Amino acid sequence: MATIFKSQTYQLFPADCKSSLPIKITWNENQILKTEIDIGHPKQYYIHLTTNCDPTQQLVLYPSRFKAIDLIDLYIIQSLAIEFYYQINVPDYARYIRILLFELHRIRNHINFLSALGFNLNFQRLTNRAIKDSRNIQALLETIESVTSVNTFSGVGGISHDLPPGFIENVNRTLHEIERSLIFYERQFQKNRLLIDLLAEVGVISASQAKKCRLSGPNLRAVGIDRDDRNSTLKSYYQDLQFQTHLGNGTKGKTGDAWDRCWIRILEIGESIKIIRQIVDLLVMAEVNLSISPALPQKEMSWDIQIEGAEGYIQTRLVKNSSDICFTSRHKLSFTNVIKYLPSITQNCRFSDICAILVSLNFNRAIHVIK
Repeated sequence: MATIFKSQTYQLFPADCKSSLPIKITWNENQILKTEIDIGHPKQYYIHLTTNCDPTQQLVLYPSRFKAIDLIDLYIIQSLAIEFYYQINVPDYARYIRILLFELHRIRNHINFLSALGFNLNFQRLTNRAIKDSRNIQALLETIESVTSVNTFSGVGGISHDLPPGFIENVNRTLHEIERSLIFYERQFQKNRLLIDLLAEVGVISASQAKKCRLSGPNLRAVGIDRDDRNSTLKSYYQDLQFQTHLGNGTKGKTGDAWDRCWIRILEIGESIKIIRQIVDLLVMAEVNLSISPALPQKEMSWDIQIEGAEGYIQTRLVKNSSDICFTSRHKLSFTNVIKYLPSITQNCRFSDICAILVSLNFNRAIHVIK
């Protein structure tokens, strides 16, 4: 009897939900044999930003789909890359505000992950709760956009304006709601047997495989590798803050499975809340010193740097033109490595698990956008 192979093509939506690409999966008797991805247009996975130019200048990529506040992590990372290269010291007050915004973005990223997870796996209560939390954080961040440009907090050497009046009070109220939701999220992943069964021992990635596939961020820590930029590259930025780096340990199945990848993100929400609570206290005591406006050399330069964002390493290429003070950068997001190595990650996995595997890596098989 001839072997019957089946194949199906999905539109795969990366974490930003701003782009998609086809993924063709071939399987036989529930065993994935081959995963093929169309990467004929890799440029769509780069985001370009410009510093020290007109704040109203639009992004090169998908200008109509992004709000500046959605890319606050890239603006801050770009400033950090320039400051690290030129060894520029940033005032503590400005540093604290940047960390506050950076960690709020991290929380929102992980909550959006939970929303997409519930949506793709048909856990409506999880999706509804996460959508509510994401909208609360979005509303909080949009109060910044309503009074000033995001560039205010990403100038080289510091920030040009303080946070809007009442922002810290709104942060405290929002975090209180997120903490209540965190109890719900934890209970779902610890007690919901159906959800656990869909994720535990599914899509297991070993430590050696994770290194080979150049995974980073939560996907890397889920396999048990202790690597967090806040303890290395960004250590000087986070030097006076206490937080814990959590690693996957196979609590519900095997280390590096889909459940570990989800659980790590939930734990990181809690750590980000702790960091922000500390920042709020430090802002009260810190001297209000916003920007030092450093003088930079008037010569053409270019360099590469990688700094970890909410989802993993963001590789940045910066170029400075000798004729002005403008920096142009190209950011390669962390999910590009996951895309590149997805065929090896899904090899020998069960076809019935493909949805759980993809969404646990922060890819969506179905369109899911929080507005």
